[in-house]
Amino acid sequence: MDARLISRLEKLANFYYEFLSLSDEDQEWLSPGLSRSCTSTIKLLKLVIERPYTFDELATETGMNSQSISQRLNALTKGGIPLDLSISGAFLPTGRPRKLVRLGK
Repeated sequence: MDARLISRLEKLANFYYEFLSLSDEDQEWLSPGLSRSCTSTIKLLKLVIERPYTFDELATETGMNSQSISQRLNALTKGGIPLDLSISGAFLPTGRPRKLVRLGK
């Protein structure tokens, strides 16, 4: 992901967060006018609101690679969305700790 997209994500973070507070009808009405990047970011946030995920799980759900997920979520966090990017007690089969992402409080 290039620096321009990361900067744009930081600047628009509150837009994405506010979009999720709209009714389902309003979101559906506005969605066709959104860019693919915007749509994928909103999908990512909707998943994180549901439950904690690892970057790999989010990559599987969204079709993006885990590095892009990490960069995107870090940019949104810098932009003001209260995401909790922390290491959990759950482990991958290799024994490495999973880094979970969830919406903070």
